[in-house]
Amino acid sequence: MTSESLTKRYPAVFAEKGNPIREFTAAVKIPERTRPMCAKARPVPYALKDKVELELKRLLENGIISKIDRSDWASPIVVVPKCDGKVSLCGDYKVIVNKVLDDSHHSLPTAEDLFAILEGGKVLTTLDLTNAYLQLSLDRESRKYLTINTHLWLFQLNRLPFVISSAPGIFQCVMIHILQGIPGVVCYLDDIRL
Repeated sequence: MTSESLTKRYPAVFAEKGNPIREFTAAVKIPERTRPMCAKARPVPYALKDKVELELKRLLENGIISKIDRSDWASPIVVVPKCDGKVSLCGDYKVIVNKVLDDSHHSLPTAEDLFAILEGGKVLTTLDLTNAYLQLSLDRESRKYLTINTHLWLFQLNRLPFVISSAPGIFQCVMIHILQGIPGVVCYLDDIRL
């Protein structure tokens, strides 16, 4: 079966505007009594302003972010130009959240673990999840910590961003739960190998 026939047969699976993964939410852990921190928005180069605003609009329309009036926590954004002329927006969480985040709850499998499961396979394939972490909703409490401060306004993330230090472990844990019990299938972050 070709990738084209798969996308036609299962359009909801390959839709650009997908719903979040059901039955799972992500939570970021900030130690109690941590003092909130708020960073100013960084200036956006004039050449990229329109693209940044289009990307913010797309994220809003897809429910990935929500506009809020105020926040005790806020990180600036980093604008990353893409090859296709669009931009990707990332919260610069290393200046605020990653400094205080408790990310010791989840670990990633080793290469040896993954190869042991795949041993004996005759045909292997890889599925790469698009915007993988953004498919996982954040719980209500975690959203306040992942606010981004932009030249337009404050926006709270509703989905798990890939740039917080605990995101890989959180996402790995969810994928292991989703795929458990399927023989010969391994997952390493957003890559599923079978």
